[in-house]
Formats: sequence, C-alpha cells, structure tokens
Amino acid sequence: MIQIPYFSWSTELSRDYQQRTRISGFLALFGALGSLVFMLAPLALSSVFGTTEYTPELMSSVSSALIFLAAILIIIALLTSKQGTPIPSKLSSFKGTLKSIKSNKPFWMYAIAFACGGVGTGITLSVLAIYIDSYLQLAASLPVLLGIYTLSALIGVFIVVQLIKYIDKHRCWAFCWFISAIVPLFFLLLSPGEKAFMPLLIGFIILGIASAGNMVLPIALLGDVIDYDIFKTHVNRTANYFSINSLITKGNVAVGGGLAFYLLAAFGYDVNGENNDSAINGLLFVTLILPSIFYTIAGALLLYFPLTRKRHAIILKKINKLSAQKQP
Repeated sequence: MIQIPYFSWSTELSRDYQQRTRISGFLALFGALGSLVFMLAPLALSSVFGTTEYTPELMSSVSSALIFLAAILIIIALLTSKQGTPIPSKLSSFKGTLKSIKSNKPFWMYAIAFACGGVGTGITLSVLAIYIDSYLQLAASLPVLLGIYTLSALIGVFIVVQLIKYIDKHRCWAFCWFISAIVPLFFLLLSPGEKAFMPLLIGFIILGIASAGNMVLPIALLGDVIDYDIFKTHVNRTANYFSINSLITKGNVAVGGGLAFYLLAAFGYDVNGENNDSAINGLLFVTLILPSIFYTIAGALLLYFPLTRKRHAIILKKINKLSAQKQP
C-alpha cells in the first residue's frame, strides 16, 4: 500500500535521465539513514539493555519509536509535497496491461535481472547472521558490522548518483552486482574468531558501497522502462509496473530465504550444535557462494539492457512531443 504509490510518484517527479536518478538517490539516502538508526540502536542503548545484541526487548522499544516517528514524517510529506507534471494518457485496462507487459522486452530484461539479484539478496539476508554468529563467533560485532555496512551504503548513494553522469544506469548497476559477487568469495578464507573481524569489516565497507547500486538504480531504471511503455502504447501504467516490481521484491525474499534455509537443513547445519565439515561447507556455500552466482547472472543480464541514455532521450522527446500535441 505504501511502496507502490511512493515509488510511482518518485519516477513521475522527473523523466530526465539524471534527475530521476537523483530523486531515486534521495529515496535510498533516507531509507539508509532509517536503517542506520535501527542498526546502531543496540550500541546507543547498550547501557539501558545491558548488551549490544538484538534482544526482543530492544527490538520492541526501537520498533515502537520508529512507528511513531514514521507517522509524523508521513503527515509532513502529505502537507508539503507537490505533484509531478502529468502526461496525457489513455485509460488502462487489465487486458491492455497484460498485453503491454508481455511485449515490453526491456521490462523482462529488467525483471529477470532484478529477480536474480533479489534472490541472491534474499539468501544473504536470511543466513548472514547465522554465518557471523554461529560460524565466525562474532555475535557481539554484528551491530557494528551492519552499522558500518549501512553507513557505507550512504556514501555509496552519492557515488552512484555521480557515476550516472558518466555511465549508463544499467552498466553501473551491473558493476555493483559484480562487486557484490566477488567480495564474499574472499570471506571463504576467514577462520572463526576475533581475527576475522577486521577483514570482514573491510569487506562490509566495500559491499555497502556496492549495495547503493541496488538501492538507487532499480527505481530509476524501471522509470525509464515505463517511459518506453508510454511511448509505445500512449498509456501511463506506472503503478501497474511498480505493483509487479513490488511482487517480485517480496517473492525474492520468500524464495531466497526459503531456498537458503532448505539448503542449510539439507546440509545438516545445526546453529546450536556441533557441525561436521560437510555441514560447515554447506553453510559457506549457501552464505557466500550461492548468492554470488545469482549476483553474477544479474550483472551479466544488465550488460545487455537495451535502454541506454541516448535511447531514453529519444523516447523522452517523443513523449514530450505527444504531450505538447494534446495540450489544449
């Protein structure tokens, strides 16, 4: 209910290639700031709860505070934000939407790459804490690592937005996926214990910066795909496309998480017990190797994405011409 109109609105504020990326960058920036507050909460409130771990009591207190803060910020947004400039559009129908999506080749390339990268991310999100806590024995360092990761992502947002001035979105996003695929493979060299913390921290900084590509570019790139659909059909289906995008996002987490835990069970890994070499190798495969495979596929697909900056500029000129013709 929130994400579909929220992201749809953001892509309609501007159709300019660079400006749309800046807007998406702001969305990612404040999203990361919110995550950073949550990640650092155990450190800030350690004197109150007596630990830097994520306990049920801490989660309850922080979540209540964030829900209250979110309500205030939503009211401010409703009172101060403006509408984007609408474009003339025919009415959309369910049948027409299905036909449009079926024939939109740039969308399918985007969706498959987005799904592959998302499944990899879903796997990582599901088992990363197990890898750090149960295998590396660094549970107390998890808030620090996640906080540094999120802080690095904030820096990465600025880097990505600047990079789009010089390279196309799809190539920048592909590069970020390739970095996300390579860095975890070095973690295979780590042994459990405190000595693993520093190289893990360095890896998290690099991964955090690279993650900014997945925070900023999908929304901006999907906006360009929607412009292509508007040019082809003269119908604005922004919300329809973001509905599908939201469905893929939720499916990524479900498929990635389900696959990760199923494989851990198949390898016989026990979080609280003793594990043989086969179980440990299974954990390392699921946590570090399997996501990298999905990330590599996503990056490779994006290299062949057809909507370049130049092609989008041509599409935008034709959309603007169409709008000018229909102005009273």
